[in-house]
Formats: sequence, C-alpha cells, structure tokens
Amino acid sequence: MLFRNGDEKYANKRFQDILSAIEKKDKNKIISMFSGSIRSNLGEGDIDKLFDFIVGNVEKWEKRGGPGVSESVNSGEKSKTINSYYNLYTTEETYFFFIEDCQINTADTNGEGLILLLVVKEEDRMKIYDDNQKILFDNGNKLSPYGVYIPFYEDAK
Repeated sequence: MLFRNGDEKYANKRFQDILSAIEKKDKNKIISMFSGSIRSNLGEGDIDKLFDFIVGNVEKWEKRGGPGVSESVNSGEKSKTINSYYNLYTTEETYFFFIEDCQINTADTNGEGLILLLVVKEEDRMKIYDDNQKILFDNGNKLSPYGVYIPFYEDAK
C-alpha cells in the first residue's frame, strides 16, 4: 500500500523523538520507544554504543526514503509496520538511519513500537543490503535484526 500523509508525519515525529533522545543521551526514552517484546531483550550496552557512535552536533536531518508501509488484517486483527530512512548530518559525520516501527498490532499490543533502529555512516549505507555482509539479507533471504543495531560500530572506533 502506498503511504498516506499521516504515515509520513508519524515516521518523521518518531525520528525527531529518536534524535532528541540521542542528543540528551536519554537511555530510558530510547528503551521506551521499542515494543515490549523487543524492550525485554534490549541491551543498554547497545544504546551506549548508539550514543558513542553519533559524533558531533546535529546540524540537520532529512528523509532519505519512504516511509514504506506494510498493513495486514488476519482474522480481524490488524497490524501496520512503517519502515523509514533518514540521513542525519552532524558537524563531524553523516549517518544513515533505517527504522522499522510497528505502529499497530491489535493481536498483541506488546508488539507495538520500534522493532529496529539501524544506524551506519552514510558511506556504509549500501553495505547493509549486501548479502555478503549478512545484515539485512543473506543469500537473498531477508534477515530480521531487531533492537539497536550498529553493524559497523567496531570499524568506526
């Protein structure tokens, strides 16, 4: 389904909330945005890495793509997931964010919230789609990473 204007507003607001939490280094805010099912498996060390990975002061951000919206109805239960893509420009670096967010899950409201917050330097953006990297795809099969994921964190340090 093509996205509606409300989906884009929702995704942009979510990204702004994520940025605000990063700027304030507010772990609890980041944790609270994730779905309950992901939150229980979310490591604070991953959030620390996120805060450490983003260097410099935020200058601006822009939508890179999407949002891509996936909606389904199964036995009367509705679900809606929004994938959005952003660039963040700081005084030191440019970053690419891929966000997977379950906005609606009437079968399990504990499943509502962020599923994946993936961040890489912009220069590494295409690597996340490379089968050989095994980040989002492996031999053409979609992988399902979750939580805060910074695949090239060690390379950046």
